[in-house]
Amino acid sequence: VARLVRGRHVQVCSARTGEVTELEIPALRHGRAKPSAVTMQARPDGTVFMTKPGAGVAVIADADSFRTRTHIQFPVPASPLGAPWSKAVLSPAGETMYVLGPAATGGLCAYHVGSGKLAASYSEGRQYHGLYQLPSGGLLAVRPENPRLAFFSADLSPLGTADTNLHVSAIY
Repeated sequence: VARLVRGRHVQVCSARTGEVTELEIPALRHGRAKPSAVTMQARPDGTVFMTKPGAGVAVIADADSFRTRTHIQFPVPASPLGAPWSKAVLSPAGETMYVLGPAATGGLCAYHVGSGKLAASYSEGRQYHGLYQLPSGGLLAVRPENPRLAFFSADLSPLGTADTNLHVSAIY
């Protein structure tokens, strides 16, 4: 069992012995004035995807050792804290990371995981507050006002929008 603590460490509890070890994730060490939640998601390929949007950093690490495989830096989005909590997602195959666009321009950005370089971006000046990968491979971006939901293809082409009077805190 593993959990994030203090936004830069992972505590791992052995199911066999109950021993707890704490590991620092160096890429998450750097603090910034803009607060944000650190998220951690287990992946089916034996890795863990961790993001700290307020510091503009994402890490892919081995799930057993938490040794960093990939470290990607990106501009801090306008809304790195608050619901919806998902600010960055990995494509199903793990080759592309999608993240909310920079505070100055908004929109969405896509990064090549292997190189950490910007692969694509889309902005029409709107700020999004949450980002989710849909089972279809498309993306759903959430705004605080209507049209609240915006749908994008994997190459960040806009597919459409939808209005809703619901407050969106998470998409499952």
